Amino acid sequence: MLAVGAAGGWLAAQKAEPDHVSQIVEAAVGAHQIYSNEKRHAVEVAAPDTDHLVSWLSKRIGVSFKVPDLSDQGYQFVGGRLLAAGNVPVALLMYEDPEKRRLTVYLASNPGRQTAPLEVVSVGRLVACHWEEPDMVYAFVGEQSPKDMRALAQIAHDRFES
Repeated sequence: MLAVGAAGGWLAAQKAEPDHVSQIVEAAVGAHQIYSNEKRHAVEVAAPDTDHLVSWLSKRIGVSFKVPDLSDQGYQFVGGRLLAAGNVPVALLMYEDPEKRRLTVYLASNPGRQTAPLEVVSVGRLVACHWEEPDMVYAFVGEQSPKDMRALAQIAHDRFES
């Protein structure tokens, strides 16, 4: 009985993980689709007020972070906004290249404190790269190729850490 119960719990945990990941990716892709197309209201707080934005969003999501600089990759920081995923506050950061292609980074606290390596998921014309660190969950979304998105997400990942 104990073995059956343990196996059932393990299977339930394995089944729960893809749902959790798919919910994060779905929410990040949805936010990208909505806000990356906005011309005047893409962000609540623009890049010139980055210090205020980071302070405000860090307080709201409950985890301190810094905005990764991707300018050497051709992406300028546009700004960010506060979102809600159910009753959980989420931060959305936005970047733009010279051709006006946008990337978004979806950040939320990680109450489960689980970790997951960077994975790439294609959702229609969008590509989402997501990973989990003990304190935070990240999803990086854009229209670039999976290879390019993985490279950009890895750079952002490393710069979140440094």
